[in-house]
Amino acid sequence: MGRRQAGLFLRAPGGPVRNGGMMNETIVTVAGNLVSDVEQKVTSRGEAMARFRVASTVKRYDRSTGTWSDGDTAYWNVTAWRRAAQNAAASLAKGHPVVVHGRLRQRTVDREVAGAPGVTMPVTYTDV
Repeated sequence: MGRRQAGLFLRAPGGPVRNGGMMNETIVTVAGNLVSDVEQKVTSRGEAMARFRVASTVKRYDRSTGTWSDGDTAYWNVTAWRRAAQNAAASLAKGHPVVVHGRLRQRTVDREVAGAPGVTMPVTYTDV
């Protein structure tokens, strides 16, 4: 059985899919730091929405030197809805460490560089 949190139905493994969820959604968990303040607004339908960016850097251990080094940094655009948006706006700020769990989407966008198409991978979070 699932549990209700942040206005969304979260599935337990093998549990039912509800609230229009799709069975083959890509779910990700990102651990990192907020690199922007939370931007909150209310949609024309009256639903709370919050947006923020998370940076996540891979750490790699070099056995030959016995030291850790930073790998590439990935930047994630995160969107929260309803109660989750209110909670994010009330409790998160730039620089805070955070773990975000949510649905991953892929969208093609036009970039400003010579109009070449790019890809963005926003996360709609279900749990922080």
